Amino acid sequence: MEEFEFEEIQKEILETEHLRKVFVDQIQFFQKQLDEILLKLNERDDRTIDGVEIKPSLTAEVNKNIHDWISKDGDTDLEYDTELYTYLKNYFNVKDSELKLDELQKDRFELEFYRAALKIRLESIDKELIDLNGNLLVHYNARSKPWLYENDEEETEEEPTTISSVQGSSDAPEDEGIPWWKKNANVHQFQLINNLEKKLRSLLKEVLKQQDNWYKNYIPKEIKHGLEKRNQKNPNFPQLLENESLELIDLLMFKDYQLIITSSFSQYELFKNIFPNIHYVTERLIEASIFRNQIAHSNELSTSQETTLSNITNEFIMHINEYLGIIE
Repeated sequence: MEEFEFEEIQKEILETEHLRKVFVDQIQFFQKQLDEILLKLNERDDRTIDGVEIKPSLTAEVNKNIHDWISKDGDTDLEYDTELYTYLKNYFNVKDSELKLDELQKDRFELEFYRAALKIRLESIDKELIDLNGNLLVHYNARSKPWLYENDEEETEEEPTTISSVQGSSDAPEDEGIPWWKKNANVHQFQLINNLEKKLRSLLKEVLKQQDNWYKNYIPKEIKHGLEKRNQKNPNFPQLLENESLELIDLLMFKDYQLIITSSFSQYELFKNIFPNIHYVTERLIEASIFRNQIAHSNELSTSQETTLSNITNEFIMHINEYLGIIE
């Protein structure tokens, strides 16, 4: 049940990240129009709400109505029917006479209204994402284990390179000792996700080895609990734990890598010079995680999904190699 909840929250985060991107794009769209008007007016862009604390009633109004305002599907008269319009007019000391007598000034203020509303909505979305990421850890399933492992031991055989080596020939006898993914998985898709996992492990080792008490201070308690629970029968684990060995990272799962990097904005500080931003990383790692689970259940990705996974893997490898100073 916990695993199901975890996956559902992952999907909700992904949907919210996609929505956030829509609002960011809309802000850029309105900003471009606003810049053109400011150029005609020979005026500065000095009516921003960045850093301004907006009262809850304004935030509630924006969150409820912004889709109607932007799409203009409703009959709302911004000037008379919205609290935000009046608030911004007073806050920026915009005179009614300016808006009535100068069409460019009226257009300018309307664009500033939309930009402010979008930024208020964006702030709410960011708070939603913080809560959702916190819920991921709440629903972390300690009983899960890496699907690249067989019988609690890491798979050490060389990765397959052909479809036939994964699926076997139709007339070959069934070998119960062959790991499931070597019989059922699409080998190219498996290699894509495997390459991404390997690169993420290399990144985490390089970043975390530079931190004091990395295991204690930078691994969420839920992940530590899961790791320790999964390795109760591993005779080498107590020594690895005592020494805070970086080999512990090899025993983590894909969702662990994701959570270590993106579960909090403060921890993302460790990775901010490697990737464009936390939203970029979150969105792509969740997409990869969903694809990984699909592969893990012997379901091949569609052509478009495989292309997306390939792009994600290539992008991450590029960013990580640049950080590690690796030329491939």
